[in-house]
Amino acid sequence: MKIMRRDNRFIAIDEDKNAALGQITWVEEDGRIVIEHTFVKEEYSGQGVGRALLDEVVALARSNNQKIIPQCVFAIKQFHDNPEEFADVWEKK
Repeated sequence: MKIMRRDNRFIAIDEDKNAALGQITWVEEDGRIVIEHTFVKEEYSGQGVGRALLDEVVALARSNNQKIIPQCVFAIKQFHDNPEEFADVWEKK
């Protein structure tokens, strides 16, 4: 799996099949990253694609010293299930 950035989204790609597996989208508001949507094709669900995409957004936030506001269901669950892992980037409302 390869992850590519296109503007404000990361796309996971199966290089063998040259097919998109899923994507995560965000917007920047007042210097923060707001994760709006995470989508993974059903046949790839549960295989770590969504988490890999989220990890890319988190790495981006860390490299730019930004906070993240998770708004999509997947990101919210990951942040709530792993609060210590995201403590440095999580802006709780």
